[in-house]
Amino acid sequence: EETQGKKIVRSDLKNTHRFGKNLASVLNDYVYRNGFGSNSVRGETEIYFVHVDTPVPQPRHETGKPTRESHEEVLAISRFLEMNGLSDYAILSPYINQIKLLGKQLPQDRNEGRILTVHGAQGKEWENVLLSVVDTDKKWFTDSLYAKSRGLFLLNTAVSRAKKRLII
Repeated sequence: EETQGKKIVRSDLKNTHRFGKNLASVLNDYVYRNGFGSNSVRGETEIYFVHVDTPVPQPRHETGKPTRESHEEVLAISRFLEMNGLSDYAILSPYINQIKLLGKQLPQDRNEGRILTVHGAQGKEWENVLLSVVDTDKKWFTDSLYAKSRGLFLLNTAVSRAKKRLII
């Protein structure tokens, strides 16, 4: 049986109506690198960083592997939510252990489906996304330069879930 090759046309997404110019610029610089820009009329995507004093090195299991959880981040997220009264939000993390820890601290958010892995959040979006990165050293999913972990794609998925505000 003879197989004929067919040409596949590649198309690049170069404009977004979802993100503000600032987030589109970051995504262009670090992810797409194709002139990606914003045509959004919603205004800028607000990006916030909440500093958390996390231990370096990260806590480890007896085996020496990182636990991939941060009690400090969980407490900071809990305080942030209490202080800011958000209504449309999700809390994302790349690590199952962090998701479990967040669920213990924030059972109502867990029960309402607001605490998810980044992978579990694909195809969804919220006004506000809180990203719990966890890693302080021995990074895996949050290392955007390590191709094997596909961290760049994971971070792209995480930040692109936010319609209005991204809180890291």
